[in-house]
Amino acid sequence: MKFKYLAAVALIALAPTAQAQDAQKAQAMVTAWQDWATARAIPATSIAVGYRGQIIASAGHGRSPSEPYALASLSKAITATCLLQVLRENGITVDQTLGDIAQHFAREGITIPPDVSEIPLNALFTMSSGLSPDTTQGTFLFHRNKETPNNSRFARYAVAPNARTGTFGDYYYNNGNYALLGSLLDALTQTDNVTACRDRVFPPQNRSSVGFNPEWVRFAAFGGWEASAEDYLGFVMQNFGADTQIAKTPTAFPNLPLTHKISYGLGTFFSHKRGRSTFWHTGAICNFGFADNGSYFAQYANGYAVVVNYDICGATKNWRPLDEALYDAAHQNE
Repeated sequence: MKFKYLAAVALIALAPTAQAQDAQKAQAMVTAWQDWATARAIPATSIAVGYRGQIIASAGHGRSPSEPYALASLSKAITATCLLQVLRENGITVDQTLGDIAQHFAREGITIPPDVSEIPLNALFTMSSGLSPDTTQGTFLFHRNKETPNNSRFARYAVAPNARTGTFGDYYYNNGNYALLGSLLDALTQTDNVTACRDRVFPPQNRSSVGFNPEWVRFAAFGGWEASAEDYLGFVMQNFGADTQIAKTPTAFPNLPLTHKISYGLGTFFSHKRGRSTFWHTGAICNFGFADNGSYFAQYANGYAVVVNYDICGATKNWRPLDEALYDAAHQNE
């Protein structure tokens, strides 16, 4: 079946309790996704739309919205929200430095060098640690289809002498930051990230598809999870929904202003004004057309939320038009 027939085969499941306006916006968001995907002839993609904690629409072409899919960098928000809970349970604050808790990293075979020891955990959450370059880039296929997660491997790369060339306080997106956070999770919970985090941050009804992605499991904390569009949407709404504490006071959590409008924190970008927040992020595994994956989420300040996954590289040129179309659909008539 050719992709142009997507609109005919997409399954749209509106919740019975959805109000007319909710249903109208949900349909507009699904239509925006359809138009975006059709224009790019994407072989498989799915979407889930929510409002105020409830999934109100879902659709798929070539893949059900309840089918697990590689989250890539959408894994980082899971790691961040989960680790915050685990840190509280262990009496550790985000202001403590890597040197303060070096004994925990040592349990994972990671030695914290002196010139890294003063980096606070907060800087790892916000990609402002000065750890650079990102040694995970350009090696995706080499790490494909491995059997186990390996946060510690990438964490050791991140603190190696040749990977500490950045400036502390400057934003630099480096997967190694989240490999270190994932290693700390491993150390503090003495189990893997999925076992430690799935029940902590996913709603009970949105856990069935959640786990490590077998293709990219090695990337664990920074890119190794999988979940269906519907289940990841449940995570988004529970942790970043308009009525959550993170949405109401995002600057009370690890965050770094990037511009006067946009900040980065907890594995997401966000904007916050007049007590309301919008969060968004993308995931991209790009291998020159081979085993490419893309994922996207947005939680809007007006209560609507959306998750999309798609079988193309999640490069900016691909996700930005989707981002703009979904935003417009979610805010029509406002």
